[in-house]
Amino acid sequence: MGWVHVCAARDIERPAHAVLNGLVVDASARRRGVATSLMRRAEGWAAVAGLPCVRLYSHVDRAEARAFYTWRGHTRTATSHQMRSDVWGGAPRWSGCLRSAWAA
Repeated sequence: MGWVHVCAARDIERPAHAVLNGLVVDASARRRGVATSLMRRAEGWAAVAGLPCVRLYSHVDRAEARAFYTWRGHTRTATSHQMRSDVWGGAPRWSGCLRSAWAA
């Protein structure tokens, strides 16, 4: 029906926080509380981990997702451009992300 991926992050601009890297709910299961349940699990994990907030990024084409996040109490804090530079063509050797995912 759905899954969520949240991880702990640290950077030089702000204190440690949780980052919601993905929240997906099958179209047939939407508007049934699945996303809310998954968000509660992610937020609960962040609270237990001592992280003060959950940050997320939502693509400009995802108006329905942004409406859900706003309804959940998230506020827009920035507008930015995602940029990339390829530096190595193989499979990842290292990930600095603490991975936690739950499925409903």
